[in-house]
This record gives sequence, C-alpha cells and structure tokens, in this order.
Amino acid sequence: MLDLLRDILKSDAGSFGFVIALFGLIIYAVYYVTRFTTKISVEHDGTEKRANRIEEAIDKLKDSVVLIKGDLTGIKEQLNRMSNNRAGNNPFTLSQSPVALTQTGKEMAGRLQIARRMAANWSRIYAAIETKVKDKNPYDIQQFCIERATVNLSDFFTEEDVREIKQVAFEEGVSVELFGSLIGVMVRDAYFKEKGINTNEADAHTPH
Repeated sequence: MLDLLRDILKSDAGSFGFVIALFGLIIYAVYYVTRFTTKISVEHDGTEKRANRIEEAIDKLKDSVVLIKGDLTGIKEQLNRMSNNRAGNNPFTLSQSPVALTQTGKEMAGRLQIARRMAANWSRIYAAIETKVKDKNPYDIQQFCIERATVNLSDFFTEEDVREIKQVAFEEGVSVELFGSLIGVMVRDAYFKEKGINTNEADAHTPH
C-alpha cells in the first residue's frame, strides 16, 4: 500500500506509471473495503443467529411452562373430583358408613351395565384386589375399590368397557370419576360376598 502511494507521488500525472499505480491503488482500496464489509456482515449474521437461538430457547421454555400449568390444572381438577367423591357430594352413593348406593346410584348402575361388566371381568377385578391390597382388612379393601374405580377404571374393566362408561358420562354431562364410588361399592360388595365378609366390618377398621 505504501509502495503504491510512493510510486504515484513520484510519477508524473498522466504518465503510464502514474496510471498503473493509481489503478493498483483503486484495486487495493476496493479489495480492502469489500473484505471489511464482508467481515462485518459475517459478524452480524453470527450475532443474529445467536439471537435467534436464544429466542427459540425462550419460546420452548414458554411452551413448557404452559404444558406444566395445564398438567397442574388437570391434577387439581381430578383431586377436587376425588375429594367430592369421598366427601359425600356424590348423588350415586350414601355418605354414611358403610357406603351404599342411593336409588339414583342403582338406576345409573343399571344404565352403565356395571353388573354385566363385572361378571365379564371378574377374574381381572379379583386379581387386582388380591395383588394390590396388602392389608386385606375390610376398610382397606373398600377404599381400594372406590379409589381405583375413580382413578383408573382400566384396573377393573376392558378398554371397550371404559370407553362405553365414558360415553355415558359425556351424555350425562358429568366426569367419569363421579361414577367411581358407585362402581367401587359394587366391586366391594361382590368381593365381600365371595370372601364371606360383612360390609359392616369395614367400620371396625376405619382409622380414627
């Protein structure tokens, strides 16, 4: 660069050497400016890409927060339904112990065809109680039957049975968990009958 400037200053204006030196200076200037511009562009692109990655990470974090909030809301609603089920706010079962079906509960049990479904799935139901209830006292058996029927009907029935029960709940405009105590009481009664257990014995083992 300095040599080009020296040649231009020493050459006579308009001479061949002057023109060559000037032309070389122009080429160098264009090259230098282009290189500098390219470097700035690359650095800008890199910064922009990093910014985009940060924005994508923030968006994913926001999506995760939304999903977590939805899961927590669902869990809260389910716990509320279970609480109502146990607190005697269920139209299908009597609140006094031992828990029994109301007349409305008996009618709904008929519509849901619970007796037929229990007969068809009795080996599954019996195995669930035998393997999952550690202490076989009447109260724990009763609680297990009601809670499993409320939380996970597939422990007792086939997928088709569960789907049909959910359809009835949809038609009635209620949550399927509301049927939990109804189904649980019927399962309890059938198991107690097979084992020769009186339903009143559940009270003797109720925690105080």
